[in-house]
Amino acid sequence: MPWAGCLLRRRIHWLSSAARADCACSYVGLRVFRQGLQALPWDSLHTRHVSVHDLSNHEETTMATTAAAKKPSTASAKTPSARAPATAKRQKDACDLLDADHKAVKTLFKEYASLSESRSRSTTKKRQLADQICKELTVHATIEEEIFYPAVRKAIKDNDLLNEATVEHASAKDLIAQIKGMDPADELFDAKVTVLGEYIDHHVKEERTEMFVKARASKLDLVSLAGQLQQRKDELMAEEERKAVKPVAEMAMAP
Repeated sequence: MPWAGCLLRRRIHWLSSAARADCACSYVGLRVFRQGLQALPWDSLHTRHVSVHDLSNHEETTMATTAAAKKPSTASAKTPSARAPATAKRQKDACDLLDADHKAVKTLFKEYASLSESRSRSTTKKRQLADQICKELTVHATIEEEIFYPAVRKAIKDNDLLNEATVEHASAKDLIAQIKGMDPADELFDAKVTVLGEYIDHHVKEERTEMFVKARASKLDLVSLAGQLQQRKDELMAEEERKAVKPVAEMAMAP
C-alpha cells in the first residue's frame, strides 16, 4: 500500500521538525538563563556558616536596639515641660487698700451684731467694739477726704459722685459722734450702731461699683496713691492710740 508509506514518511518528517524546534527553544532558553545568572551580584550572595553563638549575639543586639528606641532619652526626661508664662500679679492699689478697710469694719459690725443678739449684759465689750468701729471709720474717712477724693475728682471729673460721697461721710461722722458720747447701756445705743453699719454698707457699695471702677479706668496712678494713703493712715492711727491712752493715764494719776 503505497499511500501508507507516504503517510509514514510525512509523520516522521513532522516529528523531526518538532524535535528540532524544541531543541532550538531549549537552546535559546538556556542561553537566556545563563546570561541572567552571569548578571547577578555574586559578591553579595556569598554566605557563611552561622553558629549558635552568632544567632545569640544577633538576638541580644536586636533586643537592645528595640529597648533603646522605646526608652525616652535622659535629656528629654529631665527637661521640664515648657510652661506658659505666668501672668504678672497686679499690684495692690488705692482701691484695694480702702476696700480692705471696708472688709475689716464689716467684720467688726458683725461681731457687734452677734453680741447684741446674744442679749449680753456686758456693756464693756460693746463699748470696746463700738469704739474700734468709730476709730476705723474716722481714720478711713479722713484719708479718703484728704487724699483719695481730691485725686479721683481730678481724674474722672464726676463732681456729683464725689459730692455725694462727701455728704455721706458727714452723716456717718454725725452718727459716730453720737455713739461715742452715749452710754452703752442706753436703749438706743445698739440701734445707732446698727444704723451706722447699714449706712456704711450703702456707702461701700457705691464706692465699689462706681467710684473705684471709674478710678481704675482713668490714668490715675493708684499704686502710688496707695502708698500715700497707707502713710497717712499710720499717722492717724498713732494719733488715735495716743488719744485713747491719755484718759487712762489721767485717771490713774487722779487722787
